[in-house]
This record gives sequence, C-alpha cells and structure tokens, in this order.
Amino acid sequence: MMNIAVIVIVLAIAYLGVLQKFFSSLLHMACVVVAGAIAFAFWEPISYFILTKAPSRGFFEFIEYSSWALGLVVPFVVSLALLRVATDKLAPANAVAANVPDAIGAGICGAITGIVTAGILVIAIGTMQFKSDDFGYKPVRYTGASLQRSNSLLLPVDQIVGGFYARTSESTFSTPNSLAKWRPEPWHAAEVMRITEKGGRNTAKPNDFKLNARYRVVAADGENLLQDRWANAPHSATMLNGDPYPRDARIEGIILKLESSLRERGASFIALTEGQVWMVAEDAATGERINLHPVAVIANPVRAENSIARFPYDSPNFAISSAGAAALPWAFEFVVPNEYEPIAIYLRNVRKLLKPGQAVTEFASVADRDDAISDGTLIAGAEMIPEDYGEQPDRTNRGNDAPEYELKGIIARNRIPNRLTIQRGGHKTVKLSDDNHIRESNTKWTPGELSKRVVEKQLRIDLFAVDENVVMVQVDVSGDKPGSMFGIAMAAANRVMPPQLKDVNGIVYEAVGWVYQDRDLVYIRFTPGDPVRALSQLADKGVVLSSSRNDQKLTLLFLCTFNSQIKSFNIGPTEIFSLDEPLVLDRKQK
Repeated sequence: MMNIAVIVIVLAIAYLGVLQKFFSSLLHMACVVVAGAIAFAFWEPISYFILTKAPSRGFFEFIEYSSWALGLVVPFVVSLALLRVATDKLAPANAVAANVPDAIGAGICGAITGIVTAGILVIAIGTMQFKSDDFGYKPVRYTGASLQRSNSLLLPVDQIVGGFYARTSESTFSTPNSLAKWRPEPWHAAEVMRITEKGGRNTAKPNDFKLNARYRVVAADGENLLQDRWANAPHSATMLNGDPYPRDARIEGIILKLESSLRERGASFIALTEGQVWMVAEDAATGERINLHPVAVIANPVRAENSIARFPYDSPNFAISSAGAAALPWAFEFVVPNEYEPIAIYLRNVRKLLKPGQAVTEFASVADRDDAISDGTLIAGAEMIPEDYGEQPDRTNRGNDAPEYELKGIIARNRIPNRLTIQRGGHKTVKLSDDNHIRESNTKWTPGELSKRVVEKQLRIDLFAVDENVVMVQVDVSGDKPGSMFGIAMAAANRVMPPQLKDVNGIVYEAVGWVYQDRDLVYIRFTPGDPVRALSQLADKGVVLSSSRNDQKLTLLFLCTFNSQIKSFNIGPTEIFSLDEPLVLDRKQK
C-alpha cells in the first residue's frame, strides 16, 4: 500500500508539473526544496512544543501521538504556501519554451517535487501511532535476536529525502547544529517509533525521563561482551545493517530515570521496545555517525521493586512493571564500535545529549558489571549527571553544582577534555609523573593515535598533574559558549592580551595551555612554567578557529589556587563573561 501511494504521489505531481509548464514547475520545485529544509530545521522544536502542550487524555490526546508528524508537515505546508505566494508575486508570468523540452523539463521538476513531498509524508506517517506493519511497510523488524533493516520502498523516498537534507545540512544549508549530526538518518525515527508493545504509546514528552548516569564495560580476556553470567549462550545481536559488532567494541550503559508519566495508557507499567530507544554515536576522526539500538536493559522486574535484573532485547516485544513512583531507573546497554563516541540518546525520538564532561563509571570486565548488577550498585551507586541537556537550559543560580558553569563552558577538572586518552608508549614527548599524569606537553597527534576506548589503568594517560594547593580550571572557547572565540565580547578583545581567570579578590590566573582538536589534529599544550602571554599566541602555533567549521574544539587550561573563587573569564582587561555566583575551587584533584 505504501509503495502504491508513493508512486501515485510522485507520478501525479510530475503530471501536474507538465501541465504547469517548465518555468512554473521549476519555481514550484525550488519552493518545495526550500520548504523541506525549513521543515527539517524546525521539526524538533515544533514537535517539542506540541508534545508539551498536547493533552494526555480526552478527545484531543491524538495530538500527542501525532506530534512528530505535525512538527514536520505543518512547517512544510506553511512555508511552502508563503514561498509560493512570494514567487507568484515576483514572477507572475510563465516562460515559453519548445513543447518537447518544456514537457521534459517540467516533468523532471515535477518528479523531484513529488519525491520530496512523498518523502516528507512517509517520514511523518512513520512517526504516528499505527501498527508497525500498517500500510505494508515495515523497514526495520526483529530478525533473530535484534533489530535489523529488512526492506525499503521500491522508490525509497524517505531515505532519498532524508539523506539529501542531512547532507545539505553540512553544506548548502550548513548550521552549527546540523541535522546530520543529531539525526544522521532523518528517516530512522519513522522506522522504529511504531515498534511498540501491543499498540502502546509511541511518544514521550521531554520531561518524561532524565539522564541519570553513564557507565562503560569492556570485555576482559576470554569474555564475550554479549553474554552475562545468567545466560547459557551469548546474545546473537547485530548492528542495524545485519553486520556483527566489531571485536574491539565496548558497552556504553545509559541510565535513565523514567517518570510515572511515561506509563502506558490505563496501565501501571512502562513498556519500551528496543526500537523506541536508540543512540547516535560519532567517529570524531571521520565525522561519520551511526544509529545504535540497545542490546539489553537492566531494570526492576515484575513484582520486585527493590531488585534489578538484566534482560537482553532478544524478542520482538519487551515490557516490565515500572513499580510505580518507587521504580529504580533503567539502564540501557549499547554495543559501540571502538572508534565511535556516543553523543545523544533518544527515547521515542526525544533527545538528551551525551557530553564529554559527564562522569562515566568504568567496568574493566563483564564480570565486574555483573557483580554490580547483583549487589544493586550499578544503578543505586551510579554518579548522577547534572540535568543539562542543551534544549532549554535553566540558567538560574543553584550553587556550585548548578549547570551554570558547564553552560558557560567553565569547569574545575584536570582530565583531558573530549574524553581523549593517551596510551603509554604513544605519548611521544609528553613528560609524565610517576602515576602517569601529564606534567608537561607541547605535543601533537592525529585523532586516530589517541584512544577513545577504555585503556588499562597502568597504561592510561588522561589526567594533568596538579599540586595539592592547585586546582585546574578548563574553559571551553569553541562552539556557542559565552567564551567562544566567535562571541561579541571576544571579538572586541585585544588579541595581544593574555586569556585570564579572575577571582573575587581580583587575582588573575593566566592560561598554562590548551587542548585543541579537529578532524585531523589533536594538540595538547600544558606548560605551567610558560603561560600563554597573548591570545594571538595560539594562532602563532597554528591553532586558528573558523566559524565555517563545526569540527573544531578548543579548551584553555588554567591552574588556580585551591579554595579561590573564580568570578570571570577575561582577555586582559576585557571581561568575556562572569559567573552570577563564583566557582569555588574547594575540591582536591587527583
């Protein structure tokens, strides 16, 4: 049925294009392409708005379950109507060409218009609350022990259109937060959102769940990453394309606190299938992103409110009791290829960011993870992550643990940013302390030379050496942070002046280095005896940020006195930003 509908839409619009003649059909095609870009740009914020305003009960509850479809179709239709009115005013008359070329050109433009229109409609319909095999189109299904892509449309308009706008979001329609970064396959949500438990809910509201904590598991010698101590055989899960997971993959565990508002309608439980939770992971070296679905969930089973167990996602449907408001959080486990780093977690298409600075509990073996499940510490003992997901941040002051500091790009931390790890033996000219901490560095690597997987502790280099009377503070000056190189205040600063942190007593601390990363280079400079005397010194060393690139990250490193209170980030006398409440450096760093 879906194949027939798509072909009819494309042919019908192509025929209408022929009737309109080439020039008119060309203008309409341009309007449709631009309207599609606008629709995908506003898809997330409009859908979130509808989700938060839609009633959860009553006659109009269908709005919630259609929110992602409305969030895509409404801006497409509205922008297309406005663009057509504008172009009709600007070009009221048609152009005349020879009949045959005119018909061919008009037909091609009409076909492109039909493909874009049909693609957006297929993606929109896929996010609605239909059965997963309604319309005869089920692109992702359980085959064996996990989800796999099984088929596509004869004319795969959803993939053609989604792929086109993903690629152009990093080229023609480039933005700092591109569609391709957060939704590398924009049609993917439509493939999996309807895989529900017996027609259950297909949507979640942004406040229905929170990011609680993260952990990581690597397999020790002789262990299988996909087998726990309770299973008789390894779970034969595969990636979405059917390929087995790489041998050097690891498990990334994401612990989510699910609110009671996420329960199924009229029920006391939460039902989440494997299709309704997924992760986007990015290869920093190549910029490639992939969608990954969980292989297992760790939660409290039916009628067992105070215990947890691990359940592989190895059947088409999966649901356990939420045990009411007292339910423990759920941990979702993803197998992530070694070169990839998680950047976002999705639950029913609602996104929470996974950031480099978030704490991650590390398990050196599957057995250690299983022990933590058995004694309850995997979830109960997990380190909480501040609730800062980047959607609509709360900028109110709540003390030193408030997200204001992270939002402004300043944090007291002596770990190498961006989750970079140097393995001993590949540290080149870096000078190390006895415990493998960086004492001094002016060293460059390619991203592939640094590890983003778990390295044995005795070989791991990921901390800067600090005295007991000193605290390292890092300031992110890339991206859209207040201290960004592209900010208004930074543009007005004198580049021959040094970057500084100032405390409440007026004492200034100069930067003692930086960590710079792009697709081709990682440059770590840490020279406590030779501070950065001028902002221009970075450019002299080849560290130049460009507003046209989205792959560059730059963090400045400062060493400040223990128990001091940092008030502002300056370039010489020019204040770039200040903190509403000072950052108190009262925690020792290892």
